Amino acid sequence: MKRLITGTLILFIWVLTACHSEEKKIVDHYQNYPQHFDNFVSAAYDDATLIDQKNKLVGFDELHDQTKEALRKLDLPEINYVILGGIRCQEANEMEIEIIFNGNWHLQYEPCREGDFPTGKHSEEGFIESWEVSKDWHVWINNDLIG
Repeated sequence: MKRLITGTLILFIWVLTACHSEEKKIVDHYQNYPQHFDNFVSAAYDDATLIDQKNKLVGFDELHDQTKEALRKLDLPEINYVILGGIRCQEANEMEIEIIFNGNWHLQYEPCREGDFPTGKHSEEGFIESWEVSKDWHVWINNDLIG
């Protein structure tokens, strides 16, 4: 029993440390290379596979080469899926995009969000932790080990 508690504690500490290091890496990368994020959005909007499978999980290998290359420049570990969502802003014709990578990590593009989103702001709601990358981008993780 003591070994199980110790193992659980080590896992919990690792999750907390990994969360904060991944978030900081993404925020720093955005600050240094915002054009990589803009280029990815443009590539995703032009990707016929994402458009054809709107609101569905699309595996990294299914994406067009231009989208894959734009994703690689975001410097995210183990990208699994991308989801192109519905139009968020009718006047701007912009769609939401979600990137799912490295376990339970998500990087989400949500144009036209209203409110103040200070870079790096951290919030927790239940098992969901999120950090603001910019006005349109935030990264979040589901810390629920069960799913």
